[in-house]
Parts: sequence; structure tokens; C-alpha cells
Amino acid sequence: MALSSRDWSPVRGGPPGRACRAPRPGRRSAPEPRDARSDGPGGGPTPGSERMGPRTLLLALGSNRALTGIIAASLCMLVAMTLLASMLPYVYNEVFDRGRLLSLANIVGLLPVLAFLPFATALARRFGKREIGVLGMMLATLAGLALLALRTDSPYAFTVGYAVLMLGYAAMESLIWAVISDVIDMQEIRTGERNDATIYALHSWSRKIGQAVAGGLSGWSLGWIGYEAAAGQGAAQSHEVLAGIYTLATAIPAVLLGTAGVILALWYPLSKARVQANVDLLEERRAAVRRGATP
Repeated sequence: MALSSRDWSPVRGGPPGRACRAPRPGRRSAPEPRDARSDGPGGGPTPGSERMGPRTLLLALGSNRALTGIIAASLCMLVAMTLLASMLPYVYNEVFDRGRLLSLANIVGLLPVLAFLPFATALARRFGKREIGVLGMMLATLAGLALLALRTDSPYAFTVGYAVLMLGYAAMESLIWAVISDVIDMQEIRTGERNDATIYALHSWSRKIGQAVAGGLSGWSLGWIGYEAAAGQGAAQSHEVLAGIYTLATAIPAVLLGTAGVILALWYPLSKARVQANVDLLEERRAAVRRGATP
């Protein structure tokens, strides 16, 4: 069968006389190669233009109550405990004049933390992380206020109260990084992006700021109450200064830990039921994506 000139076309740049078959009109050509880099986790396209820019991301993070709530609560907890740790040497050396008991107080304060850790996961699953944190902050606040009200002259009674305060603090501090995972889930539900690294970095950065603020606050507060560092070790401080040291070690941590508890209870939204609902929703979304990607 003879072929018409419409069925043949010269090859551009080829040697004279060579020709190739041109595709007939309407015939489907081979599909273009698929760029795997444009596929999302479930096979859907997620081009870079669809991801949030820095400004949009910061606005989304700033409007995430779970993130802002846990950062604010962490700051209050960190400043409270850093200030308390800074005041303890002055309490035992100056107020009680029993500096040798400081090591015992540090050990006793650590024991509740170690005792709580094996049960932290089970308690969180049973009652919820936010709920455990609120109860812990309430316990720590009551312990601090009780020490403030008692104004005890016994270093042993003070150590017992300090241990109870540390137990309440450990209830939330031991779960803090698990709480961050819940915050990341919340961010994924709100925006479609997990932003793991950004959220972890923001939380860690805020804790460093808290440490810096608390470190300066310890020195400033001693100056405010009139502590005479130039008097030398063993020099007697005034009664007002000793009372101020005791207040700094009890009232200020109690107020800050109580504030952290209020933030967790009223601002931080991820209760046990809400966390489970978020987990179920993400599982449904991922299952739908997998079903859509299955050929």
C-alpha cells in the first residue's frame, strides 16, 4: 500500500533521504515520565508552592493554642524551678544555718521525680497528660503556699514540703515532651503540615529564654531584698533579708507553678478526649490517602 506524503515527515537534522513515520492524528502518545519528587506521602502532589511560607507558618503557630499554652506553662515552670534551685543554698545556709543539709535536700527532692517516672506513662494513658499536669501543678502550688504560711524554723519540715513540691512538678515535667507530640498532631490537623522541627525548636528556644530570665531574676531578687553579699560568708543577715529569702523560695515558685496550672486548665486545649479524637482523625486521613494511592 502506498503511503501519502502526510504519513511521512523528514527528520530534522538527519541525513538527506532519511525519513521517519509521523504519528497519525488522534493516536495517543506515550505518557510523560512521572516526577516522584512532586508526590506527597500518600501519592498526592505537594509542590513547594503549596507549602506555607515563613510568615504564614508563624501566624499559624501563633494561633495554635496548644503550642502557645504549653510554651507559656513551660516558661512558668522553668522560671519557678530555676529560682527555687538558686534560693535553696541561701535558705539552708542563711535562714536555717544548716548548710550541711543542702545535699540531703537535693537528694530528697530528686527521689519523688525518680519515683514518679515509672508510672508516668500509665497515669497519662489512664487520666490524660493535661489532667495529670494540672493536678501536679496544684499539688506543687499547695506545697509552696503551705511552706510560706508555716514559716517553719525546721530545715527537716522544709525539706518534706520541698519534696512534695517536687513531686507535683515531676508530674508535668516528665510528660512535657510527650505533650509536644500532641501539639504537633494538632498543628497537622489545623494546617495539614506537621512542622515537627519548628515546634520542637520553638519550645526548646523558649526554655532557654526562661533559663536566662530565671538566672538573672535570682540575682536581682537578692538585691531587691537587701542581701549583703559583701558581708562575707557566715556574716549575719538582717531579719528582713532572711524573711525575703524564705519568701523567694516559697511564694514566687508557688505563684508561678499555680499560673502554669491555670494555663494548662484554661488555655491549653488538649484534654485526654481531645488528644484521642485528634489521633483518630489523623488515622482516618492517612487511611483515606493510602486508599486513594492504591492502584
